[in-house]
Amino acid sequence: MNDQSDPSGIIPVDIRALDITPLGFSSLDNSLADNTVLALFPPRIPAATEPVMGAHLGVPLRIYDLEPMGLEVHVDPPLGLQPGDVITLNLNGQPNLGGKIIQPGEENAISTLYLPKKLLQPDFINRLTYTVTRGSQNMGTSEPPLEMLYNAIRPGNVDRDPGVDGHSELELILPDVIKNGVRPDFVSAQVCVAYTYCRAYDRIWLNCNGFAVYHDVTPLEAPLPGSATPVTVCFPVTRADLENAQDHAQFKFSYTVTDQIGNNPDPNSPWSATQIVDVDLAGNRLPEPLLREIQNDPTDEPSTIDLEKLGGNPLLVIVLTSDLRFQVGDNISGTYIATLPGQADVVIPVVGSVEADEFGQKRPCILQVANDKVLANSAVRVSYQLIRGGVPHATSRTATARVIGEGLPNLQAPSLIKSVNGVLDPLDPANLQGANGQVEVLGFRAGDTVRLIVKGAPGAGSPTFEAKPLNVNSVANFALSKAFIAANMGKPPIEESYELIRGGKSFPSPVLTASVGTIPDNHPSLPTPAMDGAIGNELDVTKMQASDQLRVGEWPQQVNGQCVWLRFDGIDTNGMAIFFEDRKGEPHTTLPGLIRPAPIEWLETLKDGSVLTISFRVNFDSVASDATAVRFPVRTYIVSAEYDVLTFTNEPYTIAPAGRLKNVELLLSTRNNTPVPGRELNLILPDKFMFDDGGSGQREFITDAAGRVSVSRVKGTLIPGSYSLSARSGAQVANAAVTVTERGPVGNFPVGSGSAGIAVSPDGTRAYVGNSNSHTVSVIDTATHRVLTNIPVGNTPVAIAVSPNGTRAYVCNEGSHTVSVIDTATNRVLTNIQVGTYPKGVAVSPDGTRAYVINWDSHTVSMIDTATNRVLTNISVGSHPTAIAISPDGTRAYVCSAYYNTVSVIDMATNRVLTTIPVGSNPRAIAVSPDGTRVYVCNVSNDTVSVIDTATNRVLTNISAGSPGGIAFGPDGTRVYVCNITSHTVSVIDTTAIKS
Repeated sequence: MNDQSDPSGIIPVDIRALDITPLGFSSLDNSLADNTVLALFPPRIPAATEPVMGAHLGVPLRIYDLEPMGLEVHVDPPLGLQPGDVITLNLNGQPNLGGKIIQPGEENAISTLYLPKKLLQPDFINRLTYTVTRGSQNMGTSEPPLEMLYNAIRPGNVDRDPGVDGHSELELILPDVIKNGVRPDFVSAQVCVAYTYCRAYDRIWLNCNGFAVYHDVTPLEAPLPGSATPVTVCFPVTRADLENAQDHAQFKFSYTVTDQIGNNPDPNSPWSATQIVDVDLAGNRLPEPLLREIQNDPTDEPSTIDLEKLGGNPLLVIVLTSDLRFQVGDNISGTYIATLPGQADVVIPVVGSVEADEFGQKRPCILQVANDKVLANSAVRVSYQLIRGGVPHATSRTATARVIGEGLPNLQAPSLIKSVNGVLDPLDPANLQGANGQVEVLGFRAGDTVRLIVKGAPGAGSPTFEAKPLNVNSVANFALSKAFIAANMGKPPIEESYELIRGGKSFPSPVLTASVGTIPDNHPSLPTPAMDGAIGNELDVTKMQASDQLRVGEWPQQVNGQCVWLRFDGIDTNGMAIFFEDRKGEPHTTLPGLIRPAPIEWLETLKDGSVLTISFRVNFDSVASDATAVRFPVRTYIVSAEYDVLTFTNEPYTIAPAGRLKNVELLLSTRNNTPVPGRELNLILPDKFMFDDGGSGQREFITDAAGRVSVSRVKGTLIPGSYSLSARSGAQVANAAVTVTERGPVGNFPVGSGSAGIAVSPDGTRAYVGNSNSHTVSVIDTATHRVLTNIPVGNTPVAIAVSPNGTRAYVCNEGSHTVSVIDTATNRVLTNIQVGTYPKGVAVSPDGTRAYVINWDSHTVSMIDTATNRVLTNISVGSHPTAIAISPDGTRAYVCSAYYNTVSVIDMATNRVLTTIPVGSNPRAIAVSPDGTRVYVCNVSNDTVSVIDTATNRVLTNISAGSPGGIAFGPDGTRVYVCNITSHTVSVIDTTAIKS
C-alpha cells in the first residue's frame, strides 16, 4: 500500500457501538427488570487501539507498561447504581483485580479503575469484565467480556548497539539495482526488510528520501506471535515511488515498523540505519567513476576494494571522459567518503584534469586516494564534479564499494642510512656516533608496529630491538650504536630485515645485505699519540713532570673494552735500540681516548738528539689480536736530554733543634746560566721537618721570572744531626745539607757587663744579649755557649728582638732613646731609630712588618715600619712600661709595668687593654712561648720569673733567679734563657718541668 497518510491506521471506535447485549436485557429494552439485577455494559479502554484483527482492541505498551498505575479502564454508570456499591475488575477469570467504592454523587458518573501491570498475557486473547456488588450481594457482571490483544515485545525488540546509527535489529536489504545506483532504466524492484518479532498485520514504513512507502505484513509473510528469529518481508518499490521523492545523489533509504496494536520499535532508535544511494532516473549525471586497485585489470570486481590487491598502492579513481560534456582542460573535483560504523566519515578530496593524448583524444582522468585512507571493512562512496572555469557543470553518479581483506603494504627491505652500495663507511662523519637502520612502510595502518632484525657479528654486532610505531612520514628509525659498527668492521656481511606487526600477526620484509667497511692503517682520521710537554716534534725529557701523560684523542668508533697496544721505541745513551711496551692488547675501559702516565724513568735513559717513536694500535672488535689491530699514525719526537741545572743558592743550613731555616733559596737555570721561569719544581723536606704552615714532606713551587723559588720559615727537627734537603725539577735533583746542632749545656756563662736583654734567632743558633754597662750586644753560639762577637750599639741596651726571618735584630738603647737595627749576617748596625724616652722593650710582629717599642718615661709604645725603619705611630699605654712581647698569632701584646708590678694584655686589633695580671716586683722583661700558651715575666726586685697561663691570664708559678733582667725562648719552647743583671750570668730554665 503506497500512502502518505498517518501510518498508525488507528480508527476510534465506541465500544457501545458493538453488537453486545447486557446480561438480562434484550436489545430493545434497557429498563430494569428486577431491583436486584443491574444492566452492565462491557468496560472501555480509553486509549486502546481499535480495530485489531482477532479481538475487540489492542493494548499498546505505552498505555499499560509505561503508565505508573497500569491500564486505565472506564466503566459507564449502570442504571440503579447506588452509593456504597463496589465495582471490581476481572481478567481472564481472575476476579477482584482492582476496585472502586461508589461515593454519594458518583452514581451517574463514569468510574475509572486501573488494571495492575504484568497481568495481560502476550500472544493471547485477554478477556476483561467487571462486577458490581452491594453489601454481600452480587449485583451482576458485565457481559460479554471485552477481548484485548497485548504484545509485550516491540517489533525488533531493543537496539543492541545504541551508539551506532540505526536500530541494530532492523535490517534494510536494498537490491543491487537500487543499492548500486538507480539508473534511468529503473522500473521496479523488491526491497526487503528483516527484523525480530515480525507479526502479521505489522505496518512497515519505508522512507524514500522523505517519501513514504507502506507495506502491511500478511499472515502468510509472518506468524502472529512473532519470535526472536528475524523474518524477512519483501515488497515492491516502483519508479513512481522514487520519482515522487525526486532524483538525488545522496538519496536516503530507511524504515520503521508499527505492529497492529500500535507498538513501534525501541523509542530510542525507531529507525533502521540509513543507506545512501545515488538515484538518477532522469539520467542527468555523469557516469560514476571506476574504483580500481590495479589500473589495467579487466577482471576487477567494481563493488569491492580488495586490500590485498591494493597492497601499499593508492586507490585509483578512474573517470571515463568519453561523455560529450567533458572537454580537454576541464577540472575534475572528486570526493571520496569512507564510512565505518560508530566512526566519523573519512572525507578526502581528489582532483585532476581532462588531458588529451598525442592524437588529441581525451584521456581517462585518473585520481588517486592515499593508501592509508582506504580503511578495512569500510563502505566507500565516490563521486565527482566536472568544473569548467571554476563553475560546476555536471555531477557524476556515485560509485560504491565495500573494502574487503586485510591488505599489506608493499614491504621493502630496510635501509642502512649513509651506506653506499651496501657498505657503511665507519669514517663517514654521519656515522661517527653510530648508524641508523631505517624502516619505511608506505600505507601503514594505525596500530601497525615494526621491529628491526639484525644478524651480524656476535654480541654487539647483532643488536636486538623492541617493536615501535611508524612516524607520520611512514618511517621508524632504529639506532645502531658505535659498538655495532666496531663489531662488524671488516666482518662478513650483515643481514637486516624487519617484521611488520599488524593485529597480532607478523609479516616479514625482504632482507638487506650490507657490510661495514674497515679503517685503514695510519688513516689521517685516526688520532696520533701525543706527549704532555712536547713542543712541536721536540720532547725535552729533562723538563718532564711526574704528572705528564701520554694522550691519544678519542678515535672513530671507540667503545668500551676495545683492546689496545701502546709501544715506545728509542735509542739509549749507549746508542742501543730500546723499547717500552705500556699496553699489550689489554681491554681499554677509560673513555674517551686513552691517557697513560708518561714513562719518565724510561724516557730519561734516551740519548740526547735521538728519535723517539710512539706507536698505538686498536682491535676495534674487542678481540685481542696483534694481527688484526689497526695501526694509528706514529708519533715521532726528537729527544732533548740537555738537563737544566737546579741549585740551592744559600746552602748549607744550620739550625738549633727545632730552629727555623733561613729562607731556602733555589735557582733553576740552563747550563748556560739562563734562568728558567714558570717551571715546576718540588722541595722535599727531611723527616720531621715542617713547612711554615705545619705541612711536611714534598711541596710544589713555580719558579719566578728570575728562575728562583724562596721558601721561608722551614722548621727543623728536635733531634741534632745532619740532614739533607732535596729539590727536583723534571729529571734534575739538587740536595743541600742541613745541620741541627747539639743543645748547649744547662748553666751559666759570662757575657758583657750589665747584661739586660736577650733574643734568640729563629734558627736557634744565635742568642743576642744586650750589655747595658758596656753598651754592646753579645752574639752567642747556642751550641757552644761561646760569645762570637760584641756589637757596639746605643747607650744602655736593655732589650732585643730578632725578626721572624732572622735577618735583623732590634735593640732598645735606653740611654740614647733609640732602637739600633742590626744586620745579623754582618753583625753591624744598619741604623738607629729615634723613639720615646727610655725605651725598655721591643717585639716584632709574626709577619715581620712591624716592631713595637715600649717607652718608659713616655708611657707609650712606638710602632715601627720595618721596611722603612720609620715610626708610624705612638700608642698610649699604662705607666712606665718596661717590656713587651707579642703572641705567635699576632692577636695579643703583653706589656710589663714596673710601676704597678703588672702585665697588661692588649688586643692588637683594637689597641685596648683587655686585662691586667699582677706579677712580681719590678717586672722588667717578658716573652711568649712558641705555642702561645705561656708568658714568662722577669721580676728584678724579688729575683723571680712569673709564668702566666694565657688561657686564663693567671700566674701558674714563680721561679727563683738572680736579678733577672732579660728573657728569651729557644725555638722548640723547651728552654728559656734568663739574663741576670747583678750576677752577670744567664739562667737556662727547662719549661717541660713546669706543670699547669
